[in-house]
Amino acid sequence: MTGSTPSRLVASPARAAQDRLRSLGLPLLLEPSVRARALLDRTAALLVGLAVACVGYALSVQATSRFTAAELADEAAIDVDDPRLPGLAVSLVVLLAAPLVVWLAVLVVRRLPRRARPAVSVVGMAGIVLAPTVLVTDPSPPWPVRVLIPIAVLAATYAGLGTMLAWAGRRAVRELGRLGPMVSRVLPVLMLAVLFVFFNAEMWQIADRLSMPRTWAAVAVLAALCVVLVAVNARDEVRAVVREHERAVDGPVPLGRTERLNVLAVSILVTLMQVVIFSVLVFCFLVAFGSLAIPDATVQQWVGRPPAGFDGWLGRLPVSRTLVQVSLFLAAFSALNFAAGSSADRAYRSAFVDPALEDVREGLRVRQAYRRRGSGSGA
Repeated sequence: MTGSTPSRLVASPARAAQDRLRSLGLPLLLEPSVRARALLDRTAALLVGLAVACVGYALSVQATSRFTAAELADEAAIDVDDPRLPGLAVSLVVLLAAPLVVWLAVLVVRRLPRRARPAVSVVGMAGIVLAPTVLVTDPSPPWPVRVLIPIAVLAATYAGLGTMLAWAGRRAVRELGRLGPMVSRVLPVLMLAVLFVFFNAEMWQIADRLSMPRTWAAVAVLAALCVVLVAVNARDEVRAVVREHERAVDGPVPLGRTERLNVLAVSILVTLMQVVIFSVLVFCFLVAFGSLAIPDATVQQWVGRPPAGFDGWLGRLPVSRTLVQVSLFLAAFSALNFAAGSSADRAYRSAFVDPALEDVREGLRVRQAYRRRGSGSGA
């Protein structure tokens, strides 16, 4: 009894340090041996949810294969009493229930004994690989893909991707709570330039002559430029923080390549979350404002024809495709402008960037103490 007490006393701080690094979105600052432990326990809920999603997807592919392309394009061609509809409805319910199953599985797995949790993972893997084959005559996706899904989940969990996504979700909620100050600082000045372009006929003419795929391609180019700009700024900031940390501590434990990548990814994601939230806000504002301020007759005068609408079920939307395309362009431009201005605006940096960098500093301090203490005993 006396021999086990010191072990528990040492284990407690090490486990607390591991939990803190994970909560900061820095799982790669832990050793590979720590990240490899209890992989089946940690992936049980997700694997069960993916099994349900695979079954729902297989059922939906089988159900939709009973309809012709014309029927799927025009839902009015399908009678309400069509005997094929119940199968399609069931498949969609199963597919959409997958996130709820993951949430319920998390609650159940937490209450199971530790030894029983790997069995849940095994059941989930079997469901992913075998259930579509048993329930569907021509299962989809094919079995090689279904075999790769559990492997990919385990690999992503080992790499800390799940931990980083959970951190990103919590951080996004926090950023939403700070949306007011961000909008009050950035949006008024930016909207002067955006609205000037928004009421420009040439902008509408360009958008009207582009297909939606080409519009998305142009938006993707602007988004890629935004990511590059944020990454370059974050790299310089992270290097400065790491150098500051190494000067501040005695005998710093050098960061490995994957650890530096994790720290950089966290810094990039914080800014990108703000950029995405801001661009979505601009897009929604422009669509709503354009619907009120620019009638179809004005758009027709600008582009030489009535504004184009959407095809299929999207045709029920109360906005034109041209308005959506213009709003997408300007929202992407606003995101790029926002990313560029965030690196130079001192007030913005002190309100939004510096708190994220302080989280990185805390993570480096926790890692330093964790590694110097001898982390293996606490894992």
